[in-house]
Amino acid sequence: MAETERKQDLNNQNLNIDEKPAERKPGAAGKAAEQEAGAAAKPAGRTAGKGAAAAAGKRSAADGARTAKRRTGQGAKAPGQKTGNAAKAADRRKKDSAKGRKKKATTQTIVKSFRHAFDGIMSGFEERNMKIHCTMAVLVVFFGLVLHISVTEWCICLVLFGLIMGLELVNTAIEAVVDMVTKDYHPLAKRAKDAAAGAVLIASIMAAAAGLIIFIPRLLYVLRSL
Repeated sequence: MAETERKQDLNNQNLNIDEKPAERKPGAAGKAAEQEAGAAAKPAGRTAGKGAAAAAGKRSAADGARTAKRRTGQGAKAPGQKTGNAAKAADRRKKDSAKGRKKKATTQTIVKSFRHAFDGIMSGFEERNMKIHCTMAVLVVFFGLVLHISVTEWCICLVLFGLIMGLELVNTAIEAVVDMVTKDYHPLAKRAKDAAAGAVLIASIMAAAAGLIIFIPRLLYVLRSL
């Protein structure tokens, strides 16, 4: 019995000895696996770090390109703005010069029109009938001052002066045009001249009637007072 017990103890010790390396072996294998995993993870981390660095470099390069584009765009805009402002200033100068020329042209045309009008009036005074009308106007003004006519009566006299003299100028213009067109006798030319002369005659008769209405009562009053 004692021998059998000893044999069992030896077997148990041998089993314990065999189990310890087995237990140790898995620990060594785990460490090796961990080392292998760490060694594999290090290159992966390095590659990931390199990829992140490359991505960051690309981003920085893209940002630098954008800033360069912005700067070049601003640099290109600045000369463009300068040229645009210069063109606008040139257009304004042209417009101002054109306006000045138009103003000068309008003033010159107005002055020329007045000159031509005065030339027409002076040419009308060469006519015999216009001289008669001017003589009558001077007489009316003289008697108006002597008889102290009212303001309304002065206005009526001035309107009649202008009407008669204006119609006389129109008559002169019609006669000149007819004579320019034809110097031979023509019934239509005769009708045009007669109609213009008749207009002047009607205005003269009406002016004479108005003058008599204004001046006769005052003349009678002066004669009675004498």
